[in-house]
Amino acid sequence: MKKLIFAVIILFTVSFAVTAYSQNKVSQNLFTVIEPEALPNLNIVDNLVGHSLIFNVNKTELSSIYSEKPMKLDLFVPVSENEYVIASLEKFDILKPWTKIVEMTPEGEREVTLGDLVLSYKGNIAGSENSTVVFNITKDDVTAMMSNSSGNYVIGKLNTGLSSLDNKFILYRDSDLKIKNDFRCETSDVFSDELMQSFNEDKKYYHADNITDAPLLEADIALDVDYVTYLAYGSVTNTMNYIMKLMTAVSTLYLKEVNIKLVSSYIRIWTTPDPYTGTTSSIILNQFKDHWNSTQSGVSRTVAHLISIRSGGLGGIAWVNVLCDSPTMGNGYGFSNTDGNIYQLPTYSWDVMVVAHELGHNFGSAHTHSCTAWNGGPIDSCYQVEGNCYNGPVIPRTGTIMSYCHLTSGGISFVLGFGDQPGDRIRLRASNAPCVVNASEQLILAYPQGGETFRTDDEVPIYWGTSLTGTLNLEYSTNNGNEWHTISDNVNALAGTYNWTIPYIGYTDQALIRMYDSSNPSIGDTTTSTFRIILNFVSMHNISPPTMHSIQTSPGQSQTHDFVWSSAGTHPSISYKWSIRKGGTPMNSNLYFQSNSGGTDTSITITGGLLDSIASTLGANVGDSILTLWSGWAYNGYDSVSSNTFILIIKRTTIGIQTVPTEIPDKYALFNNYPNPFNPTTNIKFDLPENTIVSLKIFDISGREVASLLNSKLQAGTYTYLWNASTVSSGIYFYELSTPGFRQVKRMVLIK
Repeated sequence: MKKLIFAVIILFTVSFAVTAYSQNKVSQNLFTVIEPEALPNLNIVDNLVGHSLIFNVNKTELSSIYSEKPMKLDLFVPVSENEYVIASLEKFDILKPWTKIVEMTPEGEREVTLGDLVLSYKGNIAGSENSTVVFNITKDDVTAMMSNSSGNYVIGKLNTGLSSLDNKFILYRDSDLKIKNDFRCETSDVFSDELMQSFNEDKKYYHADNITDAPLLEADIALDVDYVTYLAYGSVTNTMNYIMKLMTAVSTLYLKEVNIKLVSSYIRIWTTPDPYTGTTSSIILNQFKDHWNSTQSGVSRTVAHLISIRSGGLGGIAWVNVLCDSPTMGNGYGFSNTDGNIYQLPTYSWDVMVVAHELGHNFGSAHTHSCTAWNGGPIDSCYQVEGNCYNGPVIPRTGTIMSYCHLTSGGISFVLGFGDQPGDRIRLRASNAPCVVNASEQLILAYPQGGETFRTDDEVPIYWGTSLTGTLNLEYSTNNGNEWHTISDNVNALAGTYNWTIPYIGYTDQALIRMYDSSNPSIGDTTTSTFRIILNFVSMHNISPPTMHSIQTSPGQSQTHDFVWSSAGTHPSISYKWSIRKGGTPMNSNLYFQSNSGGTDTSITITGGLLDSIASTLGANVGDSILTLWSGWAYNGYDSVSSNTFILIIKRTTIGIQTVPTEIPDKYALFNNYPNPFNPTTNIKFDLPENTIVSLKIFDISGREVASLLNSKLQAGTYTYLWNASTVSSGIYFYELSTPGFRQVKRMVLIK
């Protein structure tokens, strides 16, 4: 377990400057390696795979990546406790703007709109261009596949049922699994005369330059997901995310190997028992074909594929060379029985291989051990050959996607892809298929595509692809396209990118970007869906009073104190509050008070009496000192930010209230004030038979509160409060003493 996995097997040699990737979002702390000694029950994993690395995932960093949805991402991936490689990634999406996601219910099909879908990336390991990497990210999960000449590596969440290992993540090489999958494809090795003729016709074109130089093609794979898979993942969203992770990797392989991007404009998930009840892959494939030919003729597709993680080791099966077959009578179908997990390990690379293999048959490829399909006979002999051209022993080797070499010690390498002849066959068949389209459009806005979150004043790259050679106009909208504002005009179309400074607005979740040919506005593209812009607050700091400042307070004290902090920005949506809490307590214990001028000022004026009341609320008795922490806060209705924290020491004194030396009274009492009438001071005397919270307030004749003299916890005894009424006018007033178990009101007269 402590072996340096990638280094020991010579996976990657990386030598580069990290700063060379500074234009991309860089994530250096998503993964933290866990020492084997800190993992109880690790023998469970050791029994399943030869070498592995276990680590934690930083959920905060994961959530940040998922929220920002960066177009390009450099991800530091640990390969030992002290070493890492960098996955250089770009965003990759197999869904079209018009993709239809359907839930099959007992009442029939119901189209659904799903949030929290997986965020997918493809790329390679920096410094190893012949590598292939796919990363899939949700708010709380990571699934990845990394491949090079040494093999295929999987990153995924463990599922052991043990708290010591669950929610931990594992990195391992799939060929190091101690329990091998005996998958066998049931696709027939007997070819019809028509199919054999197409093989013979294509052989003359293998290795032709025009194959590899051909334009990007796009094939639309309709997907059907059975009820067993839905039950295993527990929700439509989770099932959809599994399918997207799977198809993203398959599409990445096809794009890299044969320049064909696989997309899906129709995905159906069965949330009720499906009609695919067969017990062999052949029966299930025919049930799938019959059902779709009779009910799904309206679904536009290149081929359709059924995916299931049902038990039984059914393998996979597909008809060969069936692109664009009739949707009512054709054979354009395939079936993949994937694993999802093998025992407690994620088996992402295995599932990808199964689907890529079966789709390869649909695209026209035979198995690599076929006698008749390839120039020179079988490409490998990892399995008993299809035909009578070779009777020797099985020869282990590292194989390609259409091989059976996974049954030998060599395994299958995604870096080897399809190999020359199968790859050429797939490309030729796709090029001649009428429903496989040329994906080279005149102008494609690649990023942003919708769902991202940006902050004002941040510099965000806009990416596009184009065959235009002139200039483009770029615009943005904050209200879903009702109004448009200029980003820049006459941008060089061939630049492919433009750095946009996000405008200074309060908030919107209805932002769009569009671009179009400066000379022909009919040629253009717009983000697929809206994205968010959030106000970027200026960093705040406290100004006065300085930290460690001390203030003496007393109940009813009228002296004021100003607390001042810096501004968070100039946007009119910003408002402010002041917070205070007892030192050593968490932030959620903060008390909040609106700043001056109705919350628009970066200061608050507080009386000594209020500070005394706050100190009492925080647990300080009269005569005590309490250490508190205060900050300024900025809000705009959607987000908030705080300043740094200053220490304030509040010392509660008895100024304004005096204890009358006497025995502890046996009951509550409020006495007549003296003198009465008075001008401007008078004494208010009261008895407390027990320690309690005491409130002493003054009201005018209309019942309006004039002053709160006391709101504190006092010990049992007799007290006199000297009230100075110099700030109020002559008249009749009432003073009220209240505790949790007592209340009394008396009358007094102020004559000036």
